[in-house]
Amino acid sequence: KYFGSQVAVAAPTYAAPATYAPATYAPAAYAAPTYAAPAPVTYAAPTYAAPVVAGTQSSALALDAADGVIDGKYFGSQVAVAAPSYVPPATFAAPTYAAPTYAAPATVAAPVAYAAPATYAAPSYTSPVVAGSQSSALALDAADGVIDGKYYGSQVAVASPATYMAAAPAAYAPVSYGVPTTAFASSQASALALDAADGVVDGRFYGAPVAVRR
Repeated sequence: KYFGSQVAVAAPTYAAPATYAPATYAPAAYAAPTYAAPAPVTYAAPTYAAPVVAGTQSSALALDAADGVIDGKYFGSQVAVAAPSYVPPATFAAPTYAAPTYAAPATVAAPVAYAAPATYAAPSYTSPVVAGSQSSALALDAADGVIDGKYYGSQVAVASPATYMAAAPAAYAPVSYGVPTTAFASSQASALALDAADGVVDGRFYGAPVAVRR
């Protein structure tokens, strides 16, 4: 029911089927194909920009990356590395050698040979030079440059201690210095050096004969 009214279904109605005429097909007609020769393609010769030359591989990589793309180019121009330059080595002339010349050897005189010490006769004495003390006598002895008991040839003596008497003053007994001693050297070369030390090569060292100790 629909708000009290009975709901019913209408009886179906049947219509006769439609009649179809058979389809007819006409064969398709194809025209014979025609072939034309293809038009030639014209290619323009490529143009190349001058390459950008870098000094080294690292510089070339920096140039390649400078435009934001690593493609072997720098803003469209090819990146190249300059070929290394070769400088040939210097040519040296062969050295020349002159034969050395030698002068004749210098002639060296034979060294002075020093004999055994000479025998001295008893010395003769002049008036002595009297010193007040042993130290003064040594100073007088050395004053002439040679310690030989003499002062320029005069014997050096030391005064005796004063004796106080009412009579004449005390007599001073001279103190005698011995004769010059021999200056010994250990070798001929040392003897020559000792001989020359007083400024005169005469076989003596400040008056003392020079001998080589055997």
